[in-house]
Amino acid sequence: MHVDALITQALAACDLTLLCAYLNDPDTAVAIRHAHPHWLNGAATPNPDHLPADQFLAHHALPPPSELGQPDATHIVDHPAQLTEVRKDMGSHAARAGLPTSRCEDFVLAVSEVVGNALEHGVPPAAVCLWVTSTSVICQVSDNGHFTQPLAGLLPPHAGQGHARGLWMAHQLCDELYRWPHPTTIRLQMDRPQATRR
Repeated sequence: MHVDALITQALAACDLTLLCAYLNDPDTAVAIRHAHPHWLNGAATPNPDHLPADQFLAHHALPPPSELGQPDATHIVDHPAQLTEVRKDMGSHAARAGLPTSRCEDFVLAVSEVVGNALEHGVPPAAVCLWVTSTSVICQVSDNGHFTQPLAGLLPPHAGQGHARGLWMAHQLCDELYRWPHPTTIRLQMDRPQATRR
């Protein structure tokens, strides 16, 4: 349902109609009503229960991120000068996990952008944790802020925007990116090559 709510807002200016079909399930009925701006009952009619994406996420928060166990690396970052050490450590773990050089560089850049955002726009310190699993290299960045911009990073920034590029860039560079609003938590994932998975 979260994807539906975000797509509805992201594509609002497009001349198209998206039709979503759901089972008649009372457990999801409220979320379905909140996520969609129109009902289709012979004809499309405005839905008075619809919530914009930011309000939808406030009413229907994602579950907290799944536990991954003890991290393979942890950093507590409260100053930009510490980013050099974080980049070096992330790159080292990614390389040992078998990511090709270009993928290591992409991963390090994505992590650096997200940590930089946490320091500049969040509520530091930022906790940076890394896990190497059998299939992926995962970095999670958390700070004490409350993320309130549901479309940030999902749409390319405008040409005049000096900021707001880091999260969008991280989306482009990583195989998967998840975020949770409170406390602000962003999880970046790069898949390991099949031959090097343990």
